[in-house]
Amino acid sequence: MKLELRMEYLETIYQRYRKSPKESKGKILDELCKVCKYKRKYAIWKLSQLPMRDKPKSRAKRRRFKRYDHQVLEVLEKIWEAANYPWL
Repeated sequence: MKLELRMEYLETIYQRYRKSPKESKGKILDELCKVCKYKRKYAIWKLSQLPMRDKPKSRAKRRRFKRYDHQVLEVLEKIWEAANYPWL
């Protein structure tokens, strides 16, 4: 089977696979393995990678929250200064 036809078939199988319940997903995987001559784990991997092809590569950066308030930082700075800046 040519690569273009295999990719088309994989996209149609992906749509069926996504909509089907868990019980019938095994049968769909068996069919995919038989038609495309894939190993089962590779077929599962291909189906999981297919939706990532359309998504952008970068993710939104998570925002970090402050752990300490201003008063705690002032106390820590005084301790740091009294210890003669040991972690510079």
